[in-house]
Amino acid sequence: WDSRSGGRVIKNGCKFPLGVWKEGETRTFLGSSGGKPRKIELKILKLGKKQKDSVKFNWKLYDGSGKLMDDNDYTFSPGKAMFKLNDKKIPK
Repeated sequence: WDSRSGGRVIKNGCKFPLGVWKEGETRTFLGSSGGKPRKIELKILKLGKKQKDSVKFNWKLYDGSGKLMDDNDYTFSPGKAMFKLNDKKIPK
């Protein structure tokens, strides 16, 4: 499910870091939106030591030329879902 207005979606996009990650690790994924290439970058900012601890991560979206389009920090807590968002405003 994608909550972006106008039915916009990112094909082959990702929003949440599944699997085994290390604090400070960054991974890049290639996708497209409206037929235009996009790059998604996920970085783990903070991992807890216990399974029930929160995870803080950064999500960035770039256009095909490498220009930053979106930059957000999310905090996920088991049992609460995504409960904190820091939406960094990107100058146009």
